[in-house]
Amino acid sequence: MIDPEWKSPNWPDEYWPPETDKVSDQEWNKSLNQFISDRDEMIDLVKKTGEGLTNVIPHTKSHTYLREALIAAQHNSYHIAQIAYIRKMLGDWK
Repeated sequence: MIDPEWKSPNWPDEYWPPETDKVSDQEWNKSLNQFISDRDEMIDLVKKTGEGLTNVIPHTKSHTYLREALIAAQHNSYHIAQIAYIRKMLGDWK
């Protein structure tokens, strides 16, 4: 959203890691921590943008900050539920 040089990865190969039989605790924690970090970065951006949420992002033709934040929130709601489900199934729920 904020990097004008960003290019979408090739679908689907570059969107998903290769399947493995087991994911290490380190890999799981890295993924979870990156998710949380990205979420916090989005929250900070929305707060910083404030009343300018309906402004068009400069390097786009018509996408607003609000549009992108809502897409991210909708997309992430699915993943948050999946994380909760996996942690519950693994007995890793505090």
